[in-house]
Amino acid sequence: MLVRGGALVTEAGLVDDADVLIEDGVISQIGRGLPEFGEVVDAKGMWVLPGVIDPHVHTVQEGVSLNHPMLEDLAEASYAAVLGGATTICAYAQRIPDVDVLEMVHRQIEFGKRASYADFAINALCFGGDDVAEAVAQGSTKLGVRTFKAMLAYHKNGLMIEDDSLLLMMQAAKGRGVTVLVHAENGRVSDCLEDHAFALGDFDPHQLLECAPPELEAEGVFKTAMLSRITGARVLFVHLTSEIARDTLVWLRSQPGGSRLSVETQPHYALFTEEAAIERGPLAKVGPVLKRDADLKAVREAITTGLVSHLSSDHSPRSIAVKTQAENIRDAPYGGISGTEVLLPLAWKLGVHDGLFGLPRIAALTSTNAAKSYGLYPKKGAIRVGSDGDLALVPIDGPMKVITPSNLHMKSDYSLYEGIETAGFPSVVIKAGVVVVAEGEMVGRPQGAYLGG
Repeated sequence: MLVRGGALVTEAGLVDDADVLIEDGVISQIGRGLPEFGEVVDAKGMWVLPGVIDPHVHTVQEGVSLNHPMLEDLAEASYAAVLGGATTICAYAQRIPDVDVLEMVHRQIEFGKRASYADFAINALCFGGDDVAEAVAQGSTKLGVRTFKAMLAYHKNGLMIEDDSLLLMMQAAKGRGVTVLVHAENGRVSDCLEDHAFALGDFDPHQLLECAPPELEAEGVFKTAMLSRITGARVLFVHLTSEIARDTLVWLRSQPGGSRLSVETQPHYALFTEEAAIERGPLAKVGPVLKRDADLKAVREAITTGLVSHLSSDHSPRSIAVKTQAENIRDAPYGGISGTEVLLPLAWKLGVHDGLFGLPRIAALTSTNAAKSYGLYPKKGAIRVGSDGDLALVPIDGPMKVITPSNLHMKSDYSLYEGIETAGFPSVVIKAGVVVVAEGEMVGRPQGAYLGG
């Protein structure tokens, strides 16, 4: 395949009127005036970006999801992801009662090989009570898993990892090429605050933040960083939501071992505050909860300065009925974010329309840096010779669109991002040198490869 005459967004900067030659699924040449080879895609008038990588996607597995029903399995989520330009996703292996983490990883891998539209890696989700050292040791060597997640929140739901298990996970990760993914809060303290507030009367949206204050995020970040310093393990904080956590991370990154700490966040923490939860109720209840204006500004600054390595979606679609079935917002489920299809357009919104950063930073935030953080670079995340021929072509003068459930391909009947107007929607998506999206419509089929190490 020859992608002809596009404006390439590369790690070195913008390259106008350039060709990309893809042979056997891999980029073999980049230049101008390259000879035609196989299918020719006219990319004139297009920004050519590396295929998006969404490293934070939750799906149903064998009909089961965490605590409350979700709507999409790996096949369905990857379908939406590819339409948004994401040629690679990292999916969390769901948990089923009485089935251990490694078996669920194995099942997700086998299903993904048959059904995923995107290439995929697996994030292994560990809970309290798991033999985390065994999971890391066996999962990394036998199943090729590079990332294992520890929840430091949601104690009463049985999801929280205690400090000793977090230490054991880090000890096992060291030397195995494994990164420990951490949701940094304090589940025991948050549960205590929540129970106390609920006992005093009605629990309204204002109390979401009162019971999960930003100080708990900072405490979780600091504790995790100290255990990383003890063990030498690499850590990726999968959410940054607050000013105090940002400040804590800036200091930690300047200390011994700070280079082992990296940070990801999601667009909603740079677009919404707790006012969204006050206005929309359970439909805007996400985890960690949305914070205040100063926190939003801090997240934006962390994205622009590079403290935040990359963006992810935290895709976890639910229905309005599931999100609103509880009598009060305390008991409503977290998540429900249908974001993988709009990860690139939302980065476009922040960068181009809000003026925070340019196209090279958009490519870094939505592809290159995620590839580096999740051990996929340079196979993924770059337009360079030897990298996979995964590209997202976005019209330079593409139209602005208002995000609504009706113009997305998710199964949910609502979107946290409904009403946001942005460009950045790809019209052509190429995966391994094959056009899988043309004129914004899916033309590919499930051919996702497992990216186990």
